[in-house]
Amino acid sequence: AFSRENGDVPSSTEAYYDEDLNKTRLYRLDEAYLSHSAIGIENSSTVSMNVTTRAGGMAEGNVTCHVDGANFSGILSGYESTCILEGQAISPGIHSGYIKISDGSFSDWQTFTIIRESTPMSAFDPVPVLIFSQRGSGTMESSEMAVDPDGENIQILNATLLGNLSQLSLSYQDENLTISHVQDEQWFGFANASVHLRAGWNDELNVTIQIEVRDVNDPLQQVQPVPPLTGTEDQGPLVIDLKDYVEDPEGAASVIDEVMENPDFEMNFDGTILTITPSDNWNGAAIIEVMMSDAVTEPISIEIPVQVQSMDDAMIVNQSAWNLTMDEDAGISISLNDFAYDIDNELTWKVNGNSQNVIIDVYGQGDNATLRLTGVENKFGLDSNITLDVSSSLESYQFHLQVMIQPQPDVPEITILTTTLQESRIDVLWTIMDPDLDDTYSFRILWDNENGTGTHACTGDDEKTCASAIDLPSPRNDTMTLSILVWDEAVNAWSNEAKVDVTFSGELLQPSTQTTSDGLTTTLFYLSGVVIILLILVFFSIRKKELEIIENNETNDADESQNIGLLERARAKS
Repeated sequence: AFSRENGDVPSSTEAYYDEDLNKTRLYRLDEAYLSHSAIGIENSSTVSMNVTTRAGGMAEGNVTCHVDGANFSGILSGYESTCILEGQAISPGIHSGYIKISDGSFSDWQTFTIIRESTPMSAFDPVPVLIFSQRGSGTMESSEMAVDPDGENIQILNATLLGNLSQLSLSYQDENLTISHVQDEQWFGFANASVHLRAGWNDELNVTIQIEVRDVNDPLQQVQPVPPLTGTEDQGPLVIDLKDYVEDPEGAASVIDEVMENPDFEMNFDGTILTITPSDNWNGAAIIEVMMSDAVTEPISIEIPVQVQSMDDAMIVNQSAWNLTMDEDAGISISLNDFAYDIDNELTWKVNGNSQNVIIDVYGQGDNATLRLTGVENKFGLDSNITLDVSSSLESYQFHLQVMIQPQPDVPEITILTTTLQESRIDVLWTIMDPDLDDTYSFRILWDNENGTGTHACTGDDEKTCASAIDLPSPRNDTMTLSILVWDEAVNAWSNEAKVDVTFSGELLQPSTQTTSDGLTTTLFYLSGVVIILLILVFFSIRKKELEIIENNETNDADESQNIGLLERARAKS
């Protein structure tokens, strides 16, 4: 602190200075000398300076040189310090630098001025071309126009379009040049622009660039809306030529590429002509979407309104539906849409007439109308007594329903009327209810569920009266249950089981009300034995011959009952 250059001394020996001693002047220096005051990128210049201590002795220390951010190492040889300044490390321009010698906190320096000359820019060959599409713009950077060996940023000082083209505009800023297509949107072609460039502090260059505006194949344009395409229901195809509603900017021919599907129409196209055929009975409004192009560019969508006026259609009648078939005792429901329909009007249905075989009704109207047929019990055959009428607001039809009722076999129902107890047998008068008329039967006798034997004879049609002489069981209890069953071959099933309780200690018998699962009641009247015997004798005398007795042993199965065809045999013997 007591060797300061300006001789300042602290007032106290205990005082100190706190300062940056990086550039203290503690040496004795001569002026710095440059071997070349101006250098290029590939040249160098040597800066020299004589150095001694402040006392005049030989100095020691490190030598460095600094030029606007470029640093160089030097040497101290004797009393001379030197640095070599390389041009490629220094940017173009006039620079102030200094050469410095330092030894720890001891240092000193001298300044100098050096010129770094610019290396001329070079324009690119071939000439750069700025390419963009019609109605667009393009930007080119200055680095695409020329190259600066010094690596300096190239600035655009000025730029102008050559040829006075009104279709283009030009703008520039810093390193970017922008050309835009601003007029005559279908114009395309070539142009030139002159650009004045500068790199560094004094390196300037004029270059010419080319501009190419390329043609764009534009998609079609719709020039006017398509008016509604009108027609009348079921009149046939509707045809339209779409060429007057679109145009191609380049004048190319337009075509229909695709027609969007619509379930209500059949559509065909050829070139720009579209044919639309509405479905039968269709009317209303719809929008048809068509895709059109010039066969190269992306297609555009064209919408075609379609309006079809409705017309009243005649009723469609399926007269064959009036012929129906059903099973005896069954019921069926049929949608009347199968009989007739009218696309435009709601139909009204009505049934007229009476039938002894079938009940016929109409439920609902319009599309929900249903014909219901319910067979009268045990009735079958062809019935044509009922007419079915259908009408709309314009017309009506009437036809006879032809209903064929197919006969179905019925399970017989039997009822015990009277019983008379004899010495070795019991005489039973009973009935068979069976509307099938010509069925063939087998009989089964049970005593307390054990097989019995007897002789049977029957006469009649749907209600048959039967007389049976049934052998008494042996051995037997005081009271036993007598059961009669009939096997119907046509139905392949047993009748109900008619039962009567028989008391062997009394003289008179009362039939019970027990029945089979079908719920039919067996009625037994109290009659004297003599009257019953006389009735049976009269019946047998009329039939002239007693019928064969079917014996069912106790071990026989119910399915082994003999079919004796009692009705036919009784008629044959009468």
